[in-house]
Amino acid sequence: MRKEGNYRVLFFDLAVLLFAYFGYLAIHNYLEISIVCGKKVLMSYQRKTWQEKLADNKGLPSVFEISAKQRKRWGSGTCVIPAPTEVDELMRCVPKGKLTTIDELRKALAARHRATIACPITVGIFAWVAAHAAAEAEAAGKKRTTAYWRTLKTGGEVNPKYPGGVQALKQKLTAEGHKVVQKRKRFFVQDFASKLARLNGGHGALTLSAPRPAARSLG
Repeated sequence: MRKEGNYRVLFFDLAVLLFAYFGYLAIHNYLEISIVCGKKVLMSYQRKTWQEKLADNKGLPSVFEISAKQRKRWGSGTCVIPAPTEVDELMRCVPKGKLTTIDELRKALAARHRATIACPITVGIFAWVAAHAAAEAEAAGKKRTTAYWRTLKTGGEVNPKYPGGVQALKQKLTAEGHKVVQKRKRFFVQDFASKLARLNGGHGALTLSAPRPAARSLG
């Protein structure tokens, strides 16, 4: 009986030691994971500035063959995804008193790269990035920045996602001689089509002589 009791005590002590050891490993690993995750979270907060985002071309521009699935929406041919800086350069070409739209930018970019169309999604996104980069540069004291308020959405709509929102954009556009009208919850520049700047593949920094990226298929 005494030996059996001693074995029970021994097994109990061993179980406690094993529990403590594996508990220690679990806590140690948890702390290591927490530290790594914490570093990742801190790194995620160290995001790029708008100007850095604009300058990061990520290997663009790129021209690709429009896939069978995409043809239902875009038609056949090729599509160019421009570099962010290309979109910004075109926006800078719009003089005071004139306007452009995302569709006009797309036409100019497609002409430059000899593509059938320019991607409507990325052109809109890069115009938005260019707008915020310009506002950021202006806040830092830079004098000459992109006049992003002159770039409208399709149909002449004022882009509410640009810096300052609709009211700030309305003030800038009005100061340059444009009339902004409200249609329900949206705002448009009146007679915008008659004030469009002439943008094409040979205008400004974007010329037809620029090298054309080789077309590739996305499946």
